[in-house]
Amino acid sequence: MISRRLPCTFAALICAAGASLAQDTAAQRAAQLQAAVDTALPTKGFSIWTSAKGDLDGDGIADLAAVVVNLSGEGPREERLLVLAGTPGGGYTPLSVSGQFCEANKGYNLEITATSLLVQGVWRAESSGMDSFTMQFRYNPKLRDFELIGREDLAENYDARSSYRASVNYLAKVAIYTRIAGKKRKDLKAPLKQPAVLRLRGFNCGDESPMDPLVYINEDFTVRR
Repeated sequence: MISRRLPCTFAALICAAGASLAQDTAAQRAAQLQAAVDTALPTKGFSIWTSAKGDLDGDGIADLAAVVVNLSGEGPREERLLVLAGTPGGGYTPLSVSGQFCEANKGYNLEITATSLLVQGVWRAESSGMDSFTMQFRYNPKLRDFELIGREDLAENYDARSSYRASVNYLAKVAIYTRIAGKKRKDLKAPLKQPAVLRLRGFNCGDESPMDPLVYINEDFTVRR
């Protein structure tokens, strides 16, 4: 009986040791990640809300993009869009961080495609419809920073089968507006007159609005300028 129990006991010890090692490794990685967040934002108190991994700077090492929040103070939450560059040892170092970000009420979805970071923020999500925006930041190796190259705002009304979309291409300096109601549709193209593409470092959502053209398609499909 003893000889039969020994392999089971030994296997259990191996499994327990493996689980403990995995927990220690996960804890170490979490500590490394939080240390990188604290380095980028030395005021402390920021924690990761949502994140995505991918090689954004093209060096072959996975980086991490995250929306981080600080809920420790009074009033509106502090919110930043942060990119941490991966290091060969498995850690992270700050690459770029925004100023106060967009305060999406419902949350964010992050996606990394090649050297582009797509940030979707949801302001409203209900059974009757959704309001959201998506920003595209692209890494510029000369600046060692990200540039805002595109944005899309979308308002959808499911009950009325209608939507309004504003798509802005900051590189081409053009915006396309689309209103749809049932089978009716109207598109409008308008030029942008902004001086330069906005960078992620220090980026504030409030700084972007003056760059948008003062054009809008009303619900009756008339154009307001």
